Amino acid sequence: MKKFLFPLGIYISFLCLLSGCPFQDPVVLQINSQKWTSRQFARHLARKVRTLSINDTQNDLPIEELKEQLITDLLMEYLLHEWGKAHSIFVSEAELQQAIEKIKKNYPSKDVFELYLKRKKTNKEEWKRHIKNNLLNKKVMQKIGSDAKKPELKEMQEYYENNLNLFKKKERILIHHVFHKKKEPITKVQQSLKQNKDLISTARNFIENSQITQAQWVERGILQIFDKAFKLKINQVSPVWTSPYGYHIIQLLDKRPSRQLAFETVKTQIYQALLTQRQKALFAKWLDTQSKKINILKNEEAIKKIKIRTLL
Repeated sequence: MKKFLFPLGIYISFLCLLSGCPFQDPVVLQINSQKWTSRQFARHLARKVRTLSINDTQNDLPIEELKEQLITDLLMEYLLHEWGKAHSIFVSEAELQQAIEKIKKNYPSKDVFELYLKRKKTNKEEWKRHIKNNLLNKKVMQKIGSDAKKPELKEMQEYYENNLNLFKKKERILIHHVFHKKKEPITKVQQSLKQNKDLISTARNFIENSQITQAQWVERGILQIFDKAFKLKINQVSPVWTSPYGYHIIQLLDKRPSRQLAFETVKTQIYQALLTQRQKALFAKWLDTQSKKINILKNEEAIKKIKIRTLL
């Protein structure tokens, strides 16, 4: 199958071509008493499309597959929420905020995080809803899988020996990072560094503190711009680098090579991984059983008429 990508700047919308009247909004999906109209279904589909790479909207095959995937997603979401309500399982505001802050720590600043959301074509509220659903799913899955057999020490040791590559501490670097959406301030920082070798104090003369990060340890794969910094020498300052987020200067402060972690160090991690596998198996069995008990009604004709339209 082809890989599809919407070019940046394309606006995605959906048309419901129903009986020649664009103002009708029939129910297209019903799970027990919960209903989704064509417009609601289209909005969910739009969110799903934004998470994928699509550039050929003339081919109906991937969109039709996405519709089927969306129906499965909505079914699972319905079952999890209903089961959660019945068993008083919910995600508190404190839990949600803790999860959000943990994710944000992967980004060097608030501005970079905002740009990340913009490039994902989503907003904060939609993103928070996604995080909250993931947290609820995890809690429900853990509760359903609470009867899973606990892993024994011998199993954990065997898992460690068979998966040594999973338990390596990745190479890390300690960096100072300065960035800006515009090139001019970063260029001024670079030019001034010829007289003053202190990147941070120099950058403060031209750039807001929110765009000057504290020294931070980073691993490969977090951001492409950081991966480039692994080639720098200790105390070396990069030239001006560009990324989708703007213009950057990075100084390498320290390096830590990759290393194998001992079994005792990762024993708890292995225990949780094996337990999660068993919980997932119980959850899948529960999900299959519950899916057979509910009533699902689909307006196949109306769903098929939900088309995608791109506007430059």
